[in-house]
Amino acid sequence: STVLAVWLEDLQADGNSDKIQLWTVGNYHWYLKQSLHFGSNAASKIAFLTWDPLLPYKLHILCQGWQYISYEWYWCTDRSTGEDSCDLASVAVIDGDKVLVTNFQQSVVPPPMCSYYIQLHAPVNQVVFHSEPEHSRDFCVLTADNRLAVYRFGSNESIDPTVKIGTAGGNGFRCSAVTPHLEQVYSIELEKNKNEWMDPLNLRLLTWVNDSTFMAVGYAANVSQSIIYQLGISTEEGKENAEIGIRSIVTVDGLVMSLCYNPKHRIVVLQMTDGQLLKYLCESYPPLLEPWTDSSGSEISFPQPCVQTALCTISGEVAVLGLTDRSHLYVNDAKVATNMSSFIL
Repeated sequence: STVLAVWLEDLQADGNSDKIQLWTVGNYHWYLKQSLHFGSNAASKIAFLTWDPLLPYKLHILCQGWQYISYEWYWCTDRSTGEDSCDLASVAVIDGDKVLVTNFQQSVVPPPMCSYYIQLHAPVNQVVFHSEPEHSRDFCVLTADNRLAVYRFGSNESIDPTVKIGTAGGNGFRCSAVTPHLEQVYSIELEKNKNEWMDPLNLRLLTWVNDSTFMAVGYAANVSQSIIYQLGISTEEGKENAEIGIRSIVTVDGLVMSLCYNPKHRIVVLQMTDGQLLKYLCESYPPLLEPWTDSSGSEISFPQPCVQTALCTISGEVAVLGLTDRSHLYVNDAKVATNMSSFIL
């Protein structure tokens, strides 16, 4: 594996909290990419961890309460998805408690250099850009303590102390980088029992659907099921303890591997670990899940699980694109290439 896992015990925390950090190196710089906080509960303390001998990014963890966890990570690129000149073609890189952002419309530099960086209060686990094209520059950051920091671009000209100019953001005298401001930091409440063991990565595949709605995937009590969360952002701006709460919950059999959303069609597609594709009808109440089908009504699944998925329109029909870790590109269930390292729409 090219990822270094570090098992830490925080002796200053109440009850000696355990943590796992995942580090990678690039351009002679070490990046902290994931930070898993297991809490101070005796049952949550780590007893053993090891990398899988066959799959390079799969980690096995055993807790003292006999909880067994298996994580498998895939590389992804966090970028803005706007389609006009207002989009800055921003790419974000997680670096511990910082997010390094480069506006490729203004400068092209390799990390750890950047246009500007965001200094957070805790290690970062996910960065998510807004899905709607008119707000594609806005993004949010999910930290290891289950808080969501929302950053927006706009008319706010005040200096944000959490936004720092990077190496490529100016010439030392004048700032040339366009920077966002922190709108709010939200805590995410999942209504779990405080004494109940909770997975450190209880929210994954976070997606910013619209200004007030997020989607995410969590683990169910039944290990063979997943939970699809639809989360609602608080409308009380400026509130000190603003929260994001659950709007709806849908339980699905199997483990969700990827989630993709298309704002043009307002369609959410889930991919399960066996390649099965499901359409999530988020605008119905309650939300519904149904198999992904083609124009003839036939159910469609990927022949192999794909590490990257996206929605597009081909000949007037919405299709799902998928790329496997073996460079095979699929359009719905049809293999169209075997030598693709990446794709972008």
